[in-house]
Amino acid sequence: MSDLPTKADFLAHGLAACPVPDEDPDCPICQEQFTSAPNTPSDATEEDAESHVPMQMPCCNNVFCHHCITTWLNFVTTCPTCRVQLFERPEPEPESSEPSESETSDYEEEFYEEDLDVLMEFDTDD
Repeated sequence: MSDLPTKADFLAHGLAACPVPDEDPDCPICQEQFTSAPNTPSDATEEDAESHVPMQMPCCNNVFCHHCITTWLNFVTTCPTCRVQLFERPEPEPESSEPSESETSDYEEEFYEEDLDVLMEFDTDD
């Protein structure tokens, strides 16, 4: 059993907003300048205000903007800079050998149209 949190637990409790780093005030992923919520313009939406807030990784202390790190973690389980694993890899979903309902209905519709064309040919031959 792994000591790593699940993805949901990590996203809920593992990321923490932090002050803008003095040594590098830009996100290393998007190169946009970090913002802190109190310093954002009053006309900025809440989403805009949150998007470039610096978020610090708990185990390696690397810092990324909120938008970039949450987007990254939707696809990858590691820190973008040092590649330390941050949470458990999700179990792959088993592939079903059964066709989905939409695949089946598309096939049935195509099959029906072909049959209808053949029947129409018989009807016109008389």
